[in-house]
Amino acid sequence: MQRLTILILSVFVLFTQNSFGNAPFSEGLKLMHKKDYKSAIECFKKVIKGEPTNASSYYNQGYCLFELQRYGEAIFCFEKTLQFEPKNANALKNLEVSYFKLEQPGYEPIHSGAMRSIFAFGGNNWAIVGIVSSVLFSLMIILFKNRKQINSRRLILVVGVLFLTLSIASTWFAYATNDAIHNSNFAIVIDKSIPTYDATGNKTEFPIAEGTRIEIIGSAEKGKISAQLSNEQEVIIEGTGWLKL
Repeated sequence: MQRLTILILSVFVLFTQNSFGNAPFSEGLKLMHKKDYKSAIECFKKVIKGEPTNASSYYNQGYCLFELQRYGEAIFCFEKTLQFEPKNANALKNLEVSYFKLEQPGYEPIHSGAMRSIFAFGGNNWAIVGIVSSVLFSLMIILFKNRKQINSRRLILVVGVLFLTLSIASTWFAYATNDAIHNSNFAIVIDKSIPTYDATGNKTEFPIAEGTRIEIIGSAEKGKISAQLSNEQEVIIEGTGWLKL
């Protein structure tokens, strides 16, 4: 009876936590359908604060920002969506439309198609595959030691090498996926435009337009940032007016 009571309480707590955890997301969807986009954005931000990899919240936030004609911020959110769901067709479509609205060149993926396919599987999933492969490799070692027949030992050796290779590859894929998500040097300009500066600190006549993707290189003098454009041109910008992916 005591075990049953504990089980029921555990299920109740889990259900309660999930209900409260999904509350801001559900509220955001309701507000979005009512076209109260500003309030919906705040709800999705709450979800993202607790779940930084929540692709659905980034996508919905991007949709709301698009409807508010805040295209630079929308592009940022759709790019974040694709970090966690590289094959999200709706995010890709809305990115293209956002760039069109800003009269910008079309969307160009940061990573190659092969790497996007790897990222789509997810860093945690690759980590699990790596752990399982390591366990199976260890099992193959035990079997190899206990088997006397040459043919059996050869088969076990081949299977063991395959598991070892899969373990190493999966571990690297997990690292690469998480590194691409959490250590990106790319950013999106969200202001209508941001000024650029020359090496002496003087403002140039070539601001960077909203929605432009830039690559952050490092710090510059007087608290400014060194960045690179898609054409590999290096510029100096301020620390505001853009969001890092």
